[in-house]
Amino acid sequence: MPAWRTPTLSEMATISELTGREGRPKAKAAAMKVLTLDNSLAEAHTTLADSCLYFDWDFVKSDQEFRRAIAANSNYPTAHRWYAEFLYSVGRYDEAIAKPSVLRNSIRSPPSSVRP
Repeated sequence: MPAWRTPTLSEMATISELTGREGRPKAKAAAMKVLTLDNSLAEAHTTLADSCLYFDWDFVKSDQEFRRAIAANSNYPTAHRWYAEFLYSVGRYDEAIAKPSVLRNSIRSPPSSVRP
């Protein structure tokens, strides 16, 4: 993973040796703790949304957290990508299809200092 890209807590749980059953609750707890310290972090809202979707099956809360993540940082591509996946999974196809243009606009090139 490039140094310029900070993984979400959910991604860290996924790439670690923890199973989803072990990792998702830890990622959710960490995101909730982070949000008590700083409620403006898109990464933490995205992690919480992901955990609400795939661990709790709480679609309403997941939608709210994805919206908070995007409101906190509209240039955070992971929030847009995962939100599009969420929209598709709950049958909101038109909204999901509209997301790629927003996603393309949110992706930024890494700083030239970290390019190979």
